[in-house]
Amino acid sequence: MKRIKLAIATGILMLCSSHGIIAQKRSPAHSKDWVPCHGYWVIESNNRMPKLNTFYFYNDNDSLIYTEKIEGKKINIKSKATLRKLKSLLDNSLLTSNQIKQAKEDGSLVKAILKIGKDR
Repeated sequence: MKRIKLAIATGILMLCSSHGIIAQKRSPAHSKDWVPCHGYWVIESNNRMPKLNTFYFYNDNDSLIYTEKIEGKKINIKSKATLRKLKSLLDNSLLTSNQIKQAKEDGSLVKAILKIGKDR
């Protein structure tokens, strides 16, 4: 009788643990539309100065490809729309390195994508 109970408990435990593994395999890591497939960005900000943000964009090799500092505008980094725009900017930057070299000189990519002008 103890062997049957032990076998049933072991079977249920194996079934539950394998179901968790299968569930993890089904959900891809990049299932959200704002998560980049290649590269990443880092946003540096400070609670004491919320209107000062620095954006760093990196490629898969952890090489910095673009940096931009935004002053005078509080950026909502939790907004999905902002994250999608940053992903789009990162994807475009990775594809076109010539544009990045030119943009580094004038430093205006994040301002353009988030539509931040001097009058705002």
